[in-house]
Amino acid sequence: MRDRGATEGRILDAAEHILVRDGIAGFGVNAVARAADVGKPLVYRYFGGRDGLLETLSRRAAEALGELPEARTGSDMVPALIYTGRALAASALARALLAAAHADPAVATTVTPLLDALPTPRGGDDDHAAHYAILLAASCFLVLHRDRQPDWVSVPLSTPRDLARLEAALAELAHSATSERN
Repeated sequence: MRDRGATEGRILDAAEHILVRDGIAGFGVNAVARAADVGKPLVYRYFGGRDGLLETLSRRAAEALGELPEARTGSDMVPALIYTGRALAASALARALLAAAHADPAVATTVTPLLDALPTPRGGDDDHAAHYAILLAASCFLVLHRDRQPDWVSVPLSTPRDLARLEAALAELAHSATSERN
């Protein structure tokens, strides 16, 4: 008798491995089925195909990120930005999914669970939401870029000291963006 749960887990583990290793360009049902040592019809039966795999991986990544802090108003957004950046830096799957969504707009709709897990601004005004969106996008970009190159415009990204510098700069920018308006 087959163990469906174990087979699903093997398929998802293979899918995660392929997405992290090869990116969205190398990700597909055929590759996942081969890596999981199952027939392609089983992948379709359990997950509905590529989009179902990506959505399930997105839920897995969102759960792994855990409870992210709320992005409050003003300078109180800093802990959410820093914690989110650290959580993304620690999750190869989350980074691979964000990179996939960026590379292929059709993927963005399948990774909604991960995107919904990212903190969104609470309170404040439209300017606060815009500041937060820009700072979060910059943080996400640097985390993703770090996978490809050790620096960005001559700013090192590879050591804990480098990351602490960037977090301090992020905090300074957030404080500056909110204090000039007060």
